[in-house]
Parts: sequence; C-alpha cells; structure tokens
Amino acid sequence: MNINKTVLIKGKQEQLIKYVINHLLPDVDTLQIQESEFQNILTDKNYNTPRNSWTKLVLPISNNKDYQNLMLRFDKKLRIGRILEILDLLSGFVSYKHCNFDYYQNNQVIIVTACADNVKFYKYISPQEDIVIQSYVCYVGKSSIEVQNDIYQQNELIVIQLKKYLFFYKYLKERNLHNKIFGGFLARILIEAGWLCGYYHVKGQEIPEIVNLTDIQFIEPVNIGDSIQVISHVSYILDNYMDVKIQAKIVNPTNIQDSKVTTGMHLILKCQNQINDVIPQTYEHGILYLEGKRLIWFLPSFLVD
Repeated sequence: MNINKTVLIKGKQEQLIKYVINHLLPDVDTLQIQESEFQNILTDKNYNTPRNSWTKLVLPISNNKDYQNLMLRFDKKLRIGRILEILDLLSGFVSYKHCNFDYYQNNQVIIVTACADNVKFYKYISPQEDIVIQSYVCYVGKSSIEVQNDIYQQNELIVIQLKKYLFFYKYLKERNLHNKIFGGFLARILIEAGWLCGYYHVKGQEIPEIVNLTDIQFIEPVNIGDSIQVISHVSYILDNYMDVKIQAKIVNPTNIQDSKVTTGMHLILKCQNQINDVIPQTYEHGILYLEGKRLIWFLPSFLVD
C-alpha cells in the first residue's frame, strides 16, 4: 500500500511513538516518522480506514554510525532480529492508531502480539542504503487486527511482507502493558539464537543467510523478572537449506523441569554449499524433522534455486 503524499507525524502521536522507541533506537528526534497527508474524516469512531493508520518509518543506516552499529552484524550484514523487533513495535503503534488513541489513554484497549504469519524475503537487504518501513492495517476481526509491514530500499519492495495478528481486548483495565516483556525483544533473541545454531551446524565454515521466518507464535506473556530458556534445533536439511526450530520457555528456578513455552518460530537458512544432514534419534526429534520438512518443501518457489 503506497501513499503518494505524506507528512511528518506531530503532536501526541509523535510524542508517544518516540517515547516508546527511545529505548530501542538512537537519535529518535532525527527519525522521519510519516503518515498520510490526506486522511479520511470519520463520523463514527467504531470505523476506520487503512489510510488513517498508515505509518512510514525511515531508518538512516546509510550514513548514521549509531544505526549501523545497532543494525549490522559482525560480518556487516543486517540483523534480521532487529528488524523484526522494530516491526513488532511499529505494528503495535499502528494498531493503537487504528483503534483511536483516546481509548488507549483511558485504558479501554490493550493490544498484545499473538503471532506473525510469515516473513518473506524478496531481495538482499543492502546495509549501505536506508531502510523504509510502511505499516498499515489490512484486516480487522471482532477481537483481532492484522497489520502488514512492507520494507523498501530506493522505492523498491526489497525484503519483507510481514503479517502480524494482534488480539484486541476491550475494557481490561486490570492489565498493565509495561508489566510484560516486549514481544519484539523476544523475537529478536530467538532469531539470533536460531541463526547461531545454524552457524554452529556448518561449523563456522559459511555465513548462513536468513531466507524465511514462519510459524512465529506468542503463546504466553512474559513478566518482568521471569527466567527464560531458549532452545534451538536444526530439524531438517534439504541440499543447502536448513530449518531451525527455536522456542523460548519460562523456567521455574526452583524446579527447572517446570517450564512452559512462551514463544516459538521456525527459521530457514540458506548456505552456498551442501549442508550435512541431520538424523532424528528420538520420537521428539522425528516430529521436529517432519515439521521442518513440511516447511522447507512448501517454501515459495522464488526462494528455491
């Protein structure tokens, strides 16, 4: 969804989004956060349009050293986990914008991330060019909102179309948004742990490339102070592709066996050469093997050589 004429977000909305992303991004006062110049005037607050919540964010990684240090890995490639963290934050902002910020300020609406349907990589993300993210609501159900994020470089759709489902709860005044761990932070930790697992599998002889993220689920909220255990497995190999399943569990420090899954996802990596196969040894590993096989075999055709 492209908007030809945009203006910088001002007023309370600008203050809110910059306050939220201040802990995540440097130099927030210099960020370009834009919205559509021509918005639909609504007479009924129970309805809204995608144009009214459409938001554009420009990440200046081409010439800003602070952003380069934040967004790039040791090999000067982009940290996909950081991108997903920013997308999660921006999706929440767009969702609140769609629902009317007055409801948020009165604690009548609480939105949490439920899952990300899919992340598609169309082209290589250049670390020498600015990243432009456009976020907008594409579907609304009775208790859910679907937000799509498109990433561009030089006005061309480069990387990702990300669909996120966020549950929409009304009148839950006892809930406090700041008592839970930010979902984008968990997603970034899982992505980086999964990539490291694949990197270890090829024994550091190659730098795996992330080509797909799928089945991203936020199952349980994580409270401040919870102990988190991250587990990753290389579940399936197809030629030079590998599927890595990653899970985060909340662990009881007094009984490490007492744990519950809070977040999970599958990460598909690509190498230049053939990857050593994995052979399941247990029933649990066999289930992981079948999950990974299903995901890799149903990869979009443009990802498979």
